[in-house]
Amino acid sequence: MEEAVISTDRAGMTEPVPIGVAAATSRILLDGGYYQGKEPVVGIVDNTTHVDSAEKFIEFLDIQ
Repeated sequence: MEEAVISTDRAGMTEPVPIGVAAATSRILLDGGYYQGKEPVVGIVDNTTHVDSAEKFIEFLDIQ
């Protein structure tokens, strides 16, 4: 399977559409050594019934 390419660099985009929250500065992810050399993005599916849980998770990540 081909790896998905995710970029937060808007310079090469003609019509950027926000699809998630860039999490590269998450204290939790940095301290844990997760996603080194990657650009992690947190997304919430549009038909979720637990938006409150998604919000708490994003707050937990402590994105600076």
